[in-house]
Amino acid sequence: MKNFESYSFTRLIRNTNFEFFFILGINNSADFSIYVDQRAREVLGYLILYKDLELDKNVNLIYLVGNGTNDDQNTIRYAQQFAMDMTTQAVFYEEDFIVRKTNINPRVVSRPYIDFVKEIIGNDIPHSIIGEE
Repeated sequence: MKNFESYSFTRLIRNTNFEFFFILGINNSADFSIYVDQRAREVLGYLILYKDLELDKNVNLIYLVGNGTNDDQNTIRYAQQFAMDMTTQAVFYEEDFIVRKTNINPRVVSRPYIDFVKEIIGNDIPHSIIGEE
């Protein structure tokens, strides 16, 4: 199992009712030899926050990349904490998070981003929420 020294979140898409983030693990520097002076980042999953307009409630989804090399419980915990810290100013997101596995782990994401997001979420949320680029 890899050790991650910290976690980072990078937003890919944001609109009024939807946000999509990459969950990144930043490696433990002890995992590198003394000759390497850099940090490696690995996509551990995706965090989606959206407002379901029909049910008038906020929904939180965490998609974990199913590579089995990361500490899923820590990833979930830090993603939940990030979501709660980020949203307390404007909207309160319930503490319930839906956690799913995915095998989608691209090295490069190019436009159109909407297609990439739709591939990850499948039918878990309405595609109309995402909007168009």
